This record gives sequence, structure tokens and C-alpha cells, in this order.
Amino acid sequence: MLFDKFIRKQRKTVYGIKLFLIGLFVIVGIGYVFHFIKEISGDVHAERYLSLGWNIEYDGQTYERKALADFSCKGIKRGDKVVMSRVLPPNIPLNAALIVHVHYAAVRVYIDDDLIYEADVDRFEQGKHLGNGFYEIVLPEGCTGKILTLEYIAGEDGAFSSIERPAVWDHYTFRQDYAAQNIVVLAFSMFFMVLGITMGVMAFAFEFRKVFAFLDIFRLAALGSFSLVFGMWIIAESDLFEIFTNDIITKSDMKYGAFFLMPVFFIGYHLENVGDVKLKYKNILFGLIMLMGTALYVFALIMHSLHEISFRTFLPVAHVIDVLTIFSVIMVKIYEYSKGLRHNSISFYATIIGTFSAIFDLIRYYIYSNTSAHGDSGFKISTMYVVMVFFVLALLFDYMQSTVRDAREDERMDTISKLAYTDVLTGLDNRQSAEKYFDTVDSKASPYVVVQFDLNNLKKVNDTYGHEEGDKYIELFAKTLRKMFENKGFVARTGGDEFVFVMIPKAEGERVWLENRLKDLNVILANKNTGHDEIRMSTAYGMYDSLFGDAKNIRDGLRYADAKMYDMKKEMKASR
Repeated sequence: MLFDKFIRKQRKTVYGIKLFLIGLFVIVGIGYVFHFIKEISGDVHAERYLSLGWNIEYDGQTYERKALADFSCKGIKRGDKVVMSRVLPPNIPLNAALIVHVHYAAVRVYIDDDLIYEADVDRFEQGKHLGNGFYEIVLPEGCTGKILTLEYIAGEDGAFSSIERPAVWDHYTFRQDYAAQNIVVLAFSMFFMVLGITMGVMAFAFEFRKVFAFLDIFRLAALGSFSLVFGMWIIAESDLFEIFTNDIITKSDMKYGAFFLMPVFFIGYHLENVGDVKLKYKNILFGLIMLMGTALYVFALIMHSLHEISFRTFLPVAHVIDVLTIFSVIMVKIYEYSKGLRHNSISFYATIIGTFSAIFDLIRYYIYSNTSAHGDSGFKISTMYVVMVFFVLALLFDYMQSTVRDAREDERMDTISKLAYTDVLTGLDNRQSAEKYFDTVDSKASPYVVVQFDLNNLKKVNDTYGHEEGDKYIELFAKTLRKMFENKGFVARTGGDEFVFVMIPKAEGERVWLENRLKDLNVILANKNTGHDEIRMSTAYGMYDSLFGDAKNIRDGLRYADAKMYDMKKEMKASR
């Protein structure tokens, strides 16, 4: 027995290792394929890049005829300058534009010592945070053979450790060419943003129509928000935002805001109604992580807006929350899957592979930033764009499948509950429902009026015409009570010929109304067509008003009403 248990445990371990290795190989494979596609598309216009022959001045040293790929300035401090110059090549196109990449730095551009452009120098002098991206600078005519000088001023400590190669493009075709060159990544970003907006609209429509429970709609909105901010992050991280505008400050804020919010929305998607007691703790755990991520973003946003601490400074903390989010979700998913609490293997594998992808790029980021001469200024994402397409679609599929299943289960439980609390013959609430309602009245301690009814002549109808006619007789009486009293309070059938009505009066006029309706009740019943001329429908009733009595609770009040009902029944029999 113990041996079999040990074998099963070892098999699960081997299965987990295989799953990890398969996921790792898939991620690396997709990453290299994507990287290969990007490299093919990225080098079509390689001759436009100014990579070689730079004379660079930095930290009191001069480097001549330097390739930018071989230059490093790690340890740069706020205010440090990197000045680099070279002769512009002869193949500059007409209407040329210089594309200059900056990484949290201000920049000045000179042609033969004439300043032709500067960006963010005023923000640097005012102590404000800078951004990363590129600027498109229209070059003056006739600049071929002249000396181009670029001056970078670091906007914060460790702002950059390398300089990305400038490029010369045709000003009129640059944005189209740049978009075409990065069409794969642009398509990914647009896909995620459109999908996110679509899911947001769906969530709004579901909430408006009350199609699903609130938490299920919240999950869809969270998944849509995750998809939207991930698309925004891609377009900012990949320097595609500049296709639409040169405002790299807003682009940088959007990039970090989206990155900080991704784990918040991702963990929010995994909040759900759970039946397993142990799984209820996952909502507490996920809720705490969601709160931590939200608090980090709000605090970072405030400090960044006040220009005290930049978003970039909070990046290690955001990475810790990322790892905590990933680890928590994986552990819960594995637990659910091992216990048979979730049956959607597509979602399970997509989560495992998606989280491996995130961890893979996170590890690459720290290895690259700490060991590469180019640091994080040269780091590029390689896998997540592709993996996340399948990941988000798998989560959406899982959401729709689980939500529809849960909705059907809720509908089934509602039907069962309705049957449990509804009198099958009359459609009124039954005794069980009445008992539950009595508890509610007592808990609210509001003044009430309770009326006990007893239908006369039911035994005579059953004995003379049969129980089927007796049922019709009961239904007719129930329909009359519903029409007269249902909009004013609670009506229930508590026994074969016994009915009860409870009203919570909001004004004295309602008590007067009830007394008048009770006086009219037997007149109305006598005119009902029972189908038998010799049978005249009538009822005995007794009323108790808590405002004028000393009953301890509504059940005690009902006993007073019941006693009055029997007194009336005796009087009716005596008067025949």
C-alpha cells in the first residue's frame, strides 16, 4: 500500500518535470522563431543605420572610430553626458529624418556645431522624470558630408549603459516603413487591445442585462483589462507608440502603468465562487496580492507625478509582485487540477506555459541587465508576445466554459430552491417559505399584521366531487388571495385549507385598507364560480396586529390570529 502510494507520488513528480521541460522547450522555440522573424524583417533597411565610425566623449575619455555595439557607459549618473559625432554618409535621402533613440535622457542634435534639435532638456533642468523612446528629427537640406553630433544627458542614475544606433530615413515614408518593419509586433498589440475592449463591452452588456453573477462579470472585465493593458505595454515597450506621436513621456508612463497593472488584472481574473473550503482561501490570497499590486501602482503613480521617485525605481518591487502572482496562480492551478476541481486542461496548460514564459523573460531581463554591457537599455522581450495570444484566448475559452457551466448550475439550484419553497398546486409560497419569512420579520423587528385564513367547505367538495375538484377549489381561493393581497405583502399556503397573509404596514392607511378588504373578502368569494351551484366559497379568518398586541414574535402572533379565526369559524357554523 505504502509502496503504491510512493510510486504514484514519483509518477506525479516525473509528470511535473516533463511538463516543465516541455513548457520550457516550447517557450524557447517560439522565442527563437519569433526572434528570427523579427531579425529578418528588421534588417531590410540595415544600410540606414549609423552604427560605425563614431567619436565618443564620456567620463573624461575619448573613443575614436567606435562601433556603438562595442561602447558601454555602465554606472552613468544623473547629469552625465555622452557626446558622439561622425560624418553623415553621402547616401542620405532627400527629405531625410534622423531617428534618435533615448533612454531616460535629454538630447541635443547638432550639424556642424549648429543646434538643430533638442528634446527634454527643459524637463531635465526642472528635475522632472524623462522617458524612453525615439525622436524623429528632420535634417536640413545639404547636410551630406557634414558632422552630426549627438549629446545625451542622463536624466537619472543608471539611465542607460549603451547608445542605440541612430538611423536616417525618408521623412515622408518613415512611419509607414517603420510600421511595416514591425508589423508582427504591431499586430499582436492591436489584437490584445481590440480583444480587451471587446471583452470590456461584453462585461458591461452582461452586467446591464444581469446575465451572470457579478463576480463572473468582474472576472471577464479583469481579463479584458489584462488583455488591453498587455497590448498597451507591447506597443510602448516595442517603441511602436512613436508611430502615432513623439510624446515619449506619456508613452513611458503608459508602459510602466500597464506593466504594474497586468498582475492586478491577471490575479483579479482568478477570483471566483468556489465550493471547496480550502479553495475559499485562494480568494483571500489573490485578493491580498491584488490589493498589493494596486497599492504599488497608486503609490508609484503619486510619487512619479510629484517627480520624487520614478516608475523605473519601483520596477524590482513590481517584479516581486509578478513572481508572487505567478507562483500563487500556478500552485492553486496544480491543486485544483490534482483534486479534479477543474476540468479544462487547455486553461491549465496555457497558464503553466504562460507563466513559464513570463518567468523566462524576467530571468533574461536580470541576467541581461547585470551581465551585458548594454544593461536593461538594450533588453528586448522575445517570447511573451506569441505565448500570450494563446494564453489569453485559452483563459477566455475557460471563462466562457466555466461561466456557462456555473450559470446552468445556479439555474438548477434556483429551480430546486423554488420547488422547495413553492406550493406546487397554487404557486404560492409554502410552509417552509413561510417559516423562513417569519424569521426575517422577527430579525427586522418591524410592526406587522398577520392574518390566518381557513377555507370553508373543502371537505364537502372533496367528499362530494372528488379531490380533483377539491384542488380546483383551492386554486380558485389561492388566486383570489393573490389578486387581493400579494402586492401588499406575503401570501402563503401553510396547509391543506390553511393560508396566511403578512403585511408590514408603512402607514396607518394600510391597516384600514386591510380591514376593509377582509370585510369584502367573503362577499367576493361568494360570487366566485366554483362549478357547483350548491357550493358557496367562503373563509374564516383571524387577524393579529403587533402594534396593539403583546406577542413575543410573529409565530406567537399567528397563534392569536389562529384563535380568532376559529372563533369566526364557530360563528359562521352557528349562523347557518
